[in-house]
Amino acid sequence: MTGNGPAERCGCGAQAAGGPLAGLSGCGQGGSQAAARTRDAVPEIARLSPSGAEVSARDLEGFSLGCGASAARRDLSGTGLGRRMPPAVFLPVLGLVTLGLVWRQGIGDFALPRALASMGLGALTFLFAALFVAYVIKLARRPRVLFEELRILPGRAGVAAAVLGVDLCAAALGPYLPDVARMLLMVGLGLHVALVAAAVWTFHVGVAEQRRASPVWHLQFTGPLVVAWVGQGLGLDELSRALFWLTLPVALSIWALCALQLRHMRVPEVLRPLMVLHLAPLALMGLVAHGAGYTLLAQGMGLAALALTALFAVSSRWLLAAGPGPMWGTMGFPLAVTAGLWLTLDGPWRLFGDLALVGTTLVILPISLSSLRDWVQGRMARTTAAAAA
Repeated sequence: MTGNGPAERCGCGAQAAGGPLAGLSGCGQGGSQAAARTRDAVPEIARLSPSGAEVSARDLEGFSLGCGASAARRDLSGTGLGRRMPPAVFLPVLGLVTLGLVWRQGIGDFALPRALASMGLGALTFLFAALFVAYVIKLARRPRVLFEELRILPGRAGVAAAVLGVDLCAAALGPYLPDVARMLLMVGLGLHVALVAAAVWTFHVGVAEQRRASPVWHLQFTGPLVVAWVGQGLGLDELSRALFWLTLPVALSIWALCALQLRHMRVPEVLRPLMVLHLAPLALMGLVAHGAGYTLLAQGMGLAALALTALFAVSSRWLLAAGPGPMWGTMGFPLAVTAGLWLTLDGPWRLFGDLALVGTTLVILPISLSSLRDWVQGRMARTTAAAAA
């Protein structure tokens, strides 16, 4: 799908109107209807690139918007925070909850009371729980909305973040209600299985662009590493080891596929912040390896995470070239869990962990607050093309 000719066919075979956003045309619709849908959707999608740079059809293929214009048009008509609740709101909240867990681990290094971190984590856990209940209500109103969310990249990332948040809530509850935390973690594992099944089904019935490898796949398919990490603190060591070895080849495959794509494709500016997600499975595998007694492997993961973090720091202008947007919220979780890895490795790594913890806090807090404001004001639902219940 290049968008250069006067008319092309989208991934399901429907004829699409030409132009830079040809992939937005609906399946089986007439040219005038498709053009109308494109005009309706373009202003909202364009806002994902605040820098004003042109976003071509090939750029938007990463968002998997092909054959989704009819859904996009309906999405823009919903009203209310609940009916139009965008799953992308879970991305910054996931980063905040992870940050709270890491602060609970490392707050002693700053001579601050542990209760301060516990209260902050409790508040963030309550925030996530409230958002999760609101999203479940949205799904109860119209269950099919889940599959509409999974057709586009912000929706896939947000739904995966919601599932990961359940695991992190179990970690927050662990020191106080271990039995409840273990039950909640098993619920989270079940949600991971359901998410993978739904994602695979969406890839099967969707257009080819939806099957293109993306860093978001780490959230969808290597998410059980979070269950393994949390499970070690809850006495589920055998389960954690099994999930580690099951997920390791998946993470390696995603890294390999994304690396191959980088050789042949230009990463659109608006999608570049997603690259930071490659840190997440690396740090999580290091945490699980350390807890399982694989010391050398954990040290190697810590070193690899340091190299990748340094690369992202040097490339920050390239990563953030599009300006603030909803995808910036994806950076909090991988950065926070990387800080947690270095704190866990201890010894000479402790300094890196403390610096990363402070730096991540200073970076992620304003981004998360801005994202939550956009959600409350309704902008996030429009810019991420959230489906309406």
